[in-house]
This record gives sequence, structure tokens and C-alpha cells, in this order.
Amino acid sequence: MVPLPAPRIPVVDISELIGSETRAARMSTSDPASRLHKEAAVHAAKYRAADGGNAQARNNTLANAVRTYRRLLDTPALKSYTRRDAALFELAYLHQRAAQMMKARKVFYDLIRNHPNSRYVVGAYLAFGDYFYSSKGGPNAGLFYDKVLRFPDSPARDYARFMKAR
Repeated sequence: MVPLPAPRIPVVDISELIGSETRAARMSTSDPASRLHKEAAVHAAKYRAADGGNAQARNNTLANAVRTYRRLLDTPALKSYTRRDAALFELAYLHQRAAQMMKARKVFYDLIRNHPNSRYVVGAYLAFGDYFYSSKGGPNAGLFYDKVLRFPDSPARDYARFMKAR
């Protein structure tokens, strides 16, 4: 009997949904919100690039990125920033990468609640699905994967379908 090849598991890194470093480099820096967003994205990129490096420097870079995103999101004069949904997603993703799951879920929830039509909502649903799947909350995971499946053009669709079938 010929052994069958192992099934290909679709893998989705939700960072694929943002590409923040690339977009940050192209962002207009003419307004204060865009400048803060670009600054935060640069700190976040440094944090992601520092895998395995000096832990203290990595923690400082994370703190700088989070502080800058929070300044952007919490400053009343910047509440009308048009890319606010992207900043929320990037902050939540950063918390997730740093294993700060409670903070990540809170920011993802803010994104879903305040920007329900954002293209980043699919990534938030995926993050919730993965969280519930990994914490043995199977039925809840399926509900969030179903929400991902409602986005026909999402790169996360195959992954959500695969996770629902597990």
C-alpha cells in the first residue's frame, strides 16, 4: 500500500490582512493622526523583527508601539481618523503577538463593535475563533469561523473552513 501524503493545512497569519509596515511607509504624514500611525507601525515592525533578540529591548519596543497606538486611539481630537480601524487591528495583533490575549480580545471587540463594515473585522473574527478553539471552547470557535466564511474574498476563508471541519 502506498502511503498517502499528509493533508495540506491552510495557514493564515492575520498579519497578511494588514501589511502595516508597507502601508505605514506610504502613509501621508501631513496630519497628526497619520504621523502617529506611521510611528506606531514602525515600532510594531521593530518589535516583530526583534524575535529572539534582547528581551529588554524587545519589551521596550513593544511598550513604545502600544503607547503610540494608544495615543492615536485615545486622543479626542483624533477620534475622526479615517484609518482608525486599521490602527485598532494593528494594536490588537500586536497584543496577540505578545501573548497579551485579554488586551488583544478587548481591542478586537472594539474593532468589531465600532467598525462593523471594516475589512479588518474578518481578522478579528478569525482571532476570536482561534482563541476559542485553542481554549477548548469549540462551539464558540465555530460561530466565529462562520463569521469569517461570510467574507467571500478573504484570504482567511479556507483556513476558517478547515478549522470548522476539525
